[in-house]
Amino acid sequence: MKAHPFYDKLLEKGANGKETHSFVLVHSDYVTTPPLLTTLLGKEELSDVAKLAVEALETINEESNEWMSFKWRLWAFIEMQDIFDVPIHLDATRNNLFQGLYFYYESLFLLRESICVGLNGFYNSSQNSLRSFLEFNVLQNYHNNIRSKSSSYSPLNEFLKNGYIPRWNKILKKSIGEIEMREAIFERLDMHYRALSNNSSHPYHPRYSPKHLLDNSRSGHSAIGLDSFWRTIDCVLEGVLWLYYSNFPMLFKPADFIKKFGFSPPVGLFIHPDQEHIFRNSLRPKDYNAFKKITDESSDVQGLISWCESLPDITDDEIKASWNKEDGPIPEDSKIAWLLIVSKMRCIKEALASIVENSINDSNFDPDKVDISMEGILELKKKKQKLK
Repeated sequence: MKAHPFYDKLLEKGANGKETHSFVLVHSDYVTTPPLLTTLLGKEELSDVAKLAVEALETINEESNEWMSFKWRLWAFIEMQDIFDVPIHLDATRNNLFQGLYFYYESLFLLRESICVGLNGFYNSSQNSLRSFLEFNVLQNYHNNIRSKSSSYSPLNEFLKNGYIPRWNKILKKSIGEIEMREAIFERLDMHYRALSNNSSHPYHPRYSPKHLLDNSRSGHSAIGLDSFWRTIDCVLEGVLWLYYSNFPMLFKPADFIKKFGFSPPVGLFIHPDQEHIFRNSLRPKDYNAFKKITDESSDVQGLISWCESLPDITDDEIKASWNKEDGPIPEDSKIAWLLIVSKMRCIKEALASIVENSINDSNFDPDKVDISMEGILELKKKKQKLK
């Protein structure tokens, strides 16, 4: 194989390991959202066309409430990961403890991909990623709920072993808690699922063809396409946030836990006031009031907050003493110190959630291991029939 600078750069990037861009957090006194690049994508990952597309969107939508809401929702989806805990049940193993978060982190990858290909003018591909994004998040909530009710990782273990996924209606129903707005959440997510299936994931009617968005060009951006692809993402993302907000009412009950635990708080129990500010801004006012009502009426939320408030405040010296020296010198600003702890925990959770025993190269359709010529495929069929 001949060397090429671009390929060599990719090899070097792979050797240095994975990196995430999920470290951004707002302070509650901010009045504007950050640039989309720093919120989710990472500027170095974008092509020149994508960078120009972002600059154009930021400019033409500078006073747009819809664009602002879209960025709040992207931000809220990133911050969501800090409420996920890793409960230890009798059948817990080193793998399934964190692999229960696999669905969320895979969906985060797909969300980035949907935005990136849309920014490059590939509108149909952007929508294609959205259906999987939706399904992964429904699966995340489905597994969270059934694990919580059964105190077992058994359904997750079955998925990890053989990839079994129940039918859509079953996972959607069980992904939503018994709440007043259950029907509305079900209908919205089901509507998105069927629309994405009919409009992009399967052969679609001519009226859904992405070529209608391309003006007179064969590919690339158009004015209508650039200003519409992100609206589709925003619509699906808002529905996904509804699902998480219904299942994690603690997201709207922040706690100043640094005063109670220092820099070693319990994982997945509390969120910071600055994060609640993001979640609140990701919703329409009426929708926020509906979800806040769930929070206010939740006995679980009241119990956790009461327990947290019953603990004595620790001193400033005790807070500093809780800092792990292996993480380097402690920053003078406690919020910066907390951000570093959050960043580290997110990296650990995402890395552990993505561990698999077999790589994609172990697939039956790996051309390096299976003869996929016409004769080879027929021979493979005979072998399968003998196994049956």
